[in-house]
Amino acid sequence: MRALRAGFIAFAFASAFTAGCSQGGSAALAPVDTDPKAVEAMVAKLTSESFKGKATGAADIASVRDALPKEVSLTWGNLTFDQASGATVLTNVKLTPADMTTVGVSIDELRLFDFDAAFAKARLQGQRLTEAAPLARRIDAKGVSLFGLADLLNGMAGGKSPETEDVAIETPPGGEPADGAAPPAADNWPATAKTLANQGDERSQTVWRCS
Repeated sequence: MRALRAGFIAFAFASAFTAGCSQGGSAALAPVDTDPKAVEAMVAKLTSESFKGKATGAADIASVRDALPKEVSLTWGNLTFDQASGATVLTNVKLTPADMTTVGVSIDELRLFDFDAAFAKARLQGQRLTEAAPLARRIDAKGVSLFGLADLLNGMAGGKSPETEDVAIETPPGGEPADGAAPPAADNWPATAKTLANQGDERSQTVWRCS
């Protein structure tokens, strides 16, 4: 249960981290007058347009990582600054529970434009809570996926791991399985959990743009 709780903390932080760019002022929701075609056109424009940030150096992501709750682990492969676009670029980003790095959120490439690391760190430390400020002007996330969720759910439910082969259970004609025998693995709930979890493994590209 502790591992699942830590996993939810990691997933929640990932959502807040990547969707944290916002305009100053109220964050209250308001009716949106749009349609599917307009949304598709806007997304296509965001993914294809050239965007230039105002930053002159890489954001201090290490300070944000160090301010995370102890239950959460944030790692990356490389961190560079793209002078042409003014973005801080992280590759092979993984956000996981600190004591279970086999389950979490994975991002192939994360681009942060004008990311306010000081503001992010302050919020994580319980400071500047009443201040309305943008976390970033734009966040591009490519190859976003969940990993290890099927194994976690299977383990918690006492089911077999995806790597374990199915074991046939012999049942006498017209009879029931022997006492204590488990039903076929295909009928177990974890198999459904694995199917649902695998749907989250499909990689995607996400773009958040803040004016």
